[in-house]
Amino acid sequence: MDRTSILKRRQIRRLPGRQRGVTLLEALAALFIGALMIVGVTMMINTSLNDTRDQEVAQYQRQIATAVNEAIKQNYATLLGSIPADGTTTAWLLDDMINYKYIPESYRGTTNAFRQSVCLLFQQPVIGQIDALLVSTNGTAIPKADLGYIAANAGIGGGLIDTSTSIKAVGAYGGWSAPASSWDKSPCTLQAGHLASQLFMMGPGNQSTDFLYRNAVPGHPELNVMNVPIGLTYAKAGDACSNPAVTTASFFAADTSNHLLSCIGGLWTPMPWREPVQDGTALAGMAGQVPGETRVTMDTQLPYTWTGKKWVPSAVDNNGAVNFPTFVTEGQPCGLGLDGKAQPDVPNPVQLGVKSDGEVLSCQQVSGAYVWTSTASMTAGKWNNGCQIIYPPADNTAIDYLDCSAPDAGQNQWDDVTRTKNNYVYQDVELVRTGTINVTSYAHMNHAQCDHTNWLAQLTQYLDIMDTGRTTSYAHSEMQSPNILDGSAGVTVTLNKVLAPGIYTIRIKTNWGVFQGDGQNGLPWFSNYCPAGTGTTHIINTPLMSGWAINLVY
Repeated sequence: MDRTSILKRRQIRRLPGRQRGVTLLEALAALFIGALMIVGVTMMINTSLNDTRDQEVAQYQRQIATAVNEAIKQNYATLLGSIPADGTTTAWLLDDMINYKYIPESYRGTTNAFRQSVCLLFQQPVIGQIDALLVSTNGTAIPKADLGYIAANAGIGGGLIDTSTSIKAVGAYGGWSAPASSWDKSPCTLQAGHLASQLFMMGPGNQSTDFLYRNAVPGHPELNVMNVPIGLTYAKAGDACSNPAVTTASFFAADTSNHLLSCIGGLWTPMPWREPVQDGTALAGMAGQVPGETRVTMDTQLPYTWTGKKWVPSAVDNNGAVNFPTFVTEGQPCGLGLDGKAQPDVPNPVQLGVKSDGEVLSCQQVSGAYVWTSTASMTAGKWNNGCQIIYPPADNTAIDYLDCSAPDAGQNQWDDVTRTKNNYVYQDVELVRTGTINVTSYAHMNHAQCDHTNWLAQLTQYLDIMDTGRTTSYAHSEMQSPNILDGSAGVTVTLNKVLAPGIYTIRIKTNWGVFQGDGQNGLPWFSNYCPAGTGTTHIINTPLMSGWAINLVY
């Protein structure tokens, strides 16, 4: 058998069996498929990471925009006063927003994932309207592929800064547009690849006049004016009205008769002034709602107040004057009520009336009945009577002025010019209304002794009504005795003065001079006398005294 035959036989035997091993082509194909899978997985991981990053960037913008938008609402009136009304831009950096309490302190020094901070831009294009734009600044520009996704998820007014033509901020899906030229304010400028959020572009509403502002808007009082009537819910007087959640505001409501109620002391309380009535008869026929309610009778234009039981007049105007639209007649009954009858619950009526000639009458009880009586009479006020010993008698044994006060040497003053001595007494009085001060002063001097002769003296008294500073005399009088030769003398001074209400000082100045005998040069002396027919009997008397009687009359 040759070799060829053997080989052919071997080949013939293998043909029906399975071939084994891996070819090079198959290995290359497997490697290619694996590479594609790795690239796909890597792309999926990168896409997921980018989506997470973009969501965080959108959330950062959304959180700040939401907080700032709410802060603008709460501080709208204050912002109006600080933002120029000429449409120019005011810029706040991140630290400004934190310092003004628009966003929390925790945002200080923060940025988004692209290291972009935020800046808040304000404008007041129309008086009373605030436009605001929150933009991201600095950092790395956001890729265009990510910018739209982030803007769409940035919350209220979310948008981006576009560069398709001139730089401008546009809302997601083209919802709004703001050119950079009208908003740029150093250091905050609109930059491509950054975010923008439109905040409050039309103020609290489409127009500033659509809202009634709770706080004052500087320069715009019309924003605090309601242009239509306000409807109030019904409440019942006397019901509780306090709201524990509100402690700084007042509450108002209306009752079923459309009378205004206010919350006072935790209860719904009617307004004190109510609609007028025709006359006293109409008023007497109705009851008041609460004590203090006041109505006016149109026939006399006089107000009456409800006490809880009846109506009482309160006819004093804003000048403090009592107005009398009708006259009364002297001798006629007084103290009457609205019904023209006596008031048994007022046992002592206090009323004033005016006669047709202008004389004032008062309601007084005469013969058991209250009638109008003339007030043309005087009324006594306070009074002050007293006396003062100037020089006491020997051994204080005299009995002529027992009720007078003891001497006060501090009241005596020597006058070196006239070589006489003065005694001063001061008394203060008070007029509670215009009235008359009536003063009578007196002095008495005894200058004699039984066993001496040719004693010579003289007595004078000066009386003044003065101011309490003792610088001005409103009234003055004086009296001098004749020469006193071995005897005694007295003087009396009277003074009357009408003065306005106030405190006044009465000055009583007693002056004496001794020219012969004891008591010269202001020295004290003792005095006595011998009754006729008594021989050597000596009666001791007081050398010198003064006294006064002060009466006030109205």
